[in-house]
Amino acid sequence: MILLSVQFSLTLSRRFSILLNFEILQIILLFVSCSVTTHKCTGLLKVFKGNFLIDQLGYPLFALGLAYLAALFIGRVVSKFHLPKVTGYLIVGLLLGPSFAKIFHFPALINKTTVDQVRVLSDIALALIMFTIGTQFKAESFRRWGKKVVLISAAEILATFLFVSIAIFLFSAFVVRKSFDPSLSVLGSALYFAVFIGIIAFATAPAATLLVIREYESDGPVTELVLALVGQNNLASIFAFNIATFFFLQAEGSLASFFLVLLGPIVIGIFTGFVISAWAQLLEKNVEIQLLLLGGIIANVGLAKLFHLDIFLICFFTGIVVANASPKVTSVLDALRSIDYPLYVIFFIIAGASLHIEELSHLGLIGVVYILMRTGGKLVGSWLGARLAGFGDVEQKWVGLAMLAQAGVAIGLSQTLANTWNDGGQMIQTIVLGSVVFFELMGPISVRHALVRAGEVPVLTLLAKRAPEGSFEGLHHVIDHFRASVGIPAHYKIESAADIMIKHIMRKNVDTVCENATFNEILKLVAHSKYDRFPVTNKSNEFIGVIDYSDIRDVLFDSSLSKIIVARDIVEPEPLTLLPEQTLGEALEIFQAHSDISYLPVLDSEDQKKLVGIVSQNDVLSTFRTLTSKKK
Repeated sequence: MILLSVQFSLTLSRRFSILLNFEILQIILLFVSCSVTTHKCTGLLKVFKGNFLIDQLGYPLFALGLAYLAALFIGRVVSKFHLPKVTGYLIVGLLLGPSFAKIFHFPALINKTTVDQVRVLSDIALALIMFTIGTQFKAESFRRWGKKVVLISAAEILATFLFVSIAIFLFSAFVVRKSFDPSLSVLGSALYFAVFIGIIAFATAPAATLLVIREYESDGPVTELVLALVGQNNLASIFAFNIATFFFLQAEGSLASFFLVLLGPIVIGIFTGFVISAWAQLLEKNVEIQLLLLGGIIANVGLAKLFHLDIFLICFFTGIVVANASPKVTSVLDALRSIDYPLYVIFFIIAGASLHIEELSHLGLIGVVYILMRTGGKLVGSWLGARLAGFGDVEQKWVGLAMLAQAGVAIGLSQTLANTWNDGGQMIQTIVLGSVVFFELMGPISVRHALVRAGEVPVLTLLAKRAPEGSFEGLHHVIDHFRASVGIPAHYKIESAADIMIKHIMRKNVDTVCENATFNEILKLVAHSKYDRFPVTNKSNEFIGVIDYSDIRDVLFDSSLSKIIVARDIVEPEPLTLLPEQTLGEALEIFQAHSDISYLPVLDSEDQKKLVGIVSQNDVLSTFRTLTSKKK
């Protein structure tokens, strides 16, 4: 019956694909078949109730299998509507989960029991995400930004906390006018309520943010800054929450248990990080590194559950140590990227199934206040922090929008509070669960929008998301979208990747060096940058040339010169550059002729004193490989 229903849906979709969109029809029929087969399987489980494999293993695996298929289809559908696939995976979990089924009175494919049974897979996926976020905390990155990243993080966290906590305090004290604790006055209860919900508010969903960045191949200052801020947000939220819980709700608790909760995860994470770093040195094969990573991370999850410690902190600090202690950190991350995505899909399916749509009806005005104030705090705080720290207009404008997603950490903290503070905690949990539906579904969209508008997502990547066929037809559609999007004349022939223009793959948000920068400032940039060439601009922000790593190296041999030299003294005035309308074929010829160059600046065609982007050799080669494979 199961196979027949699924096969029936696929057969019908093929017959009527001429009349309706192929993927959308498949989704509709797949969900119908899922609903029918769920009902049938529920009956089978009742008949074979005593069979352990069917009761405890068979049904969860079957449910996850169908959810994976639905995620595959819906991921393709949402891409056509310019939405991140993460949003599609969440929608799959939501539609197949208990919340949606309860509203429309049909059997849930992924019921609450199934969610609990496969929760461990979701925990492992979250642990891997936390580890990856931790690896972004390299000492060299902080040396590059100095106090700037701390300042923007502090401003964003403080603004979000103040926006939310002050608004919620006023609302609780003068509108609700109810005490959530018999031992507290109305004002005292409102204060506790505001402090806890304000602390939870600045936590940011790392999973959604990371997966959107990865899906759209985003790279640049905003991307790096967002990843660093997400980690700091959650770290600060967890520490502040535990401190507030100890002093407000557990005054009689032992100081030893308090420090165990705070410091235990850090110690375990640091130890695991050094073990992985040292052991990775002995391994050569990719699969061995994968086993090492999975073993270490899964052991971390187990220890966290055994001693009731925070999974986020343990794996976050494991990632920090690996990033700074392991010479093979690049190999470790590459090994992880080759196996982690299916687990991440499970994480978002389970996250979607765990969303509580029904909580939206209980959210009320106080929930709306929370959503508005948290959004305002993130946007204003990030803008103000970026401005005070001296970041550019792009960072000031778009970092905050990329920080709106909220899910796992906030849900975990609210659940802990509900178990600790009865009525008050349960009220906060209701607000958080209801608002998470909004932030988790809208968050990935806001991240995508911010990164695209910041100029850190290549145009080619965006257009490729609209043509997921994966065949020659897909390449043909990509070319058509190029013409439609940028006005390329129909007679302009694009027969291969070599004919694609530079403006379709360049990254617009570029770090530059001011002509007055001292030699020490240049060295600081070189030490913490992946570039080997650095565009130089004058006081009018006009492009005047580039500084090559070889030029910097020559000055290092004469220490007396380094004290008096500034950027304009060693700039190369007529460097190799590209124009937006040049083709990938021309760029590839330049890279082949100059093997020592890995990046080329892109100048405006009408005003060649204006820097409009940068193109890397890796981006050019990757585009050739991608489009050539599609054509085959």
